[in-house]
Amino acid sequence: MDLQNEILKNIQNNKINIDNLEYAIKFDEWKNYVAKVLGNNNEISLEFYLRHVIIYYYSLFIVGKVLGENNTENILNGSAFEAKGIMNFVEPDNFFDIFVDKNNKFFLYINEEIDLYDFSNINDDIFRVLYESVISPSERHNLGEFYTPEWLAKILVDDLVEKDNVILDPACGSGTFLKLSIERKKNLGSNNNIPDQVIGFDINPLAVVFSKANYILSLGKDYLKQKLDLIIPVFLADSLMTYYKRSSLNADIQSVTIDFNPIANIKAEFDYSYVDEGNEPIIQLNKYIEDMKIFVYNNLKTVSINVPK
Repeated sequence: MDLQNEILKNIQNNKINIDNLEYAIKFDEWKNYVAKVLGNNNEISLEFYLRHVIIYYYSLFIVGKVLGENNTENILNGSAFEAKGIMNFVEPDNFFDIFVDKNNKFFLYINEEIDLYDFSNINDDIFRVLYESVISPSERHNLGEFYTPEWLAKILVDDLVEKDNVILDPACGSGTFLKLSIERKKNLGSNNNIPDQVIGFDINPLAVVFSKANYILSLGKDYLKQKLDLIIPVFLADSLMTYYKRSSLNADIQSVTIDFNPIANIKAEFDYSYVDEGNEPIIQLNKYIEDMKIFVYNNLKTVSINVPK
């Protein structure tokens, strides 16, 4: 795909005048977050951050083009998507919106470049392709990112996804499983309640953007016309090991607390063991994920979700 080479060329030849960017606060927030997630500072650099920023903007404009929106300012501030009923694609406090001047020539460059491509019939996970073209395999490995091939994801989705069951991907990455799950549910006839049935979490802020983008494109314009005030159920969260609390009764049992406060004003605690005998850890972990899925499904239906305005 030629777009990959164009993005890399843009990074190499257009350094975006770093000195003219009001990046400091956003960069510091991102740097602190990544250090906390990784437990080290190995991948924290301004250059690495700017690559994430560039891909973020490409994602916004690609989705905007698919939805028929071309006003740069409205795409960047999210109002173009809110006008379509999509309330949380562009978060006001995201890590990557660092341009002060919405007329920056960089956006003109992106628009002109994207106009060269036809995104009206996207079958592949284009956002994953963008990410992998700019973030090297070694960098993804250092970030702990391992993406399931789409052919394998499809086998699992075809086997597991039913018309009315709930699918939770607690490490959704670019949204491959979410995208395929939505497509299968649409084929099975569950169009009206897909956002209640397909949910994703990820710890990587950029992955959350990709998953939301894939979610929107997978739902399609016809679906979006019928849905008002859509909250895309993809959230930035450490869904597995946000916080440990070792049990005082048994050294082999740990209580894992998932804090859902950034999503809705709720908390949950589930216990599972790390008894290193046979397949016991796998059984406990599977039960934990199943309990978490049921809990999230029930509460997302009954609790008011916090959406920054």
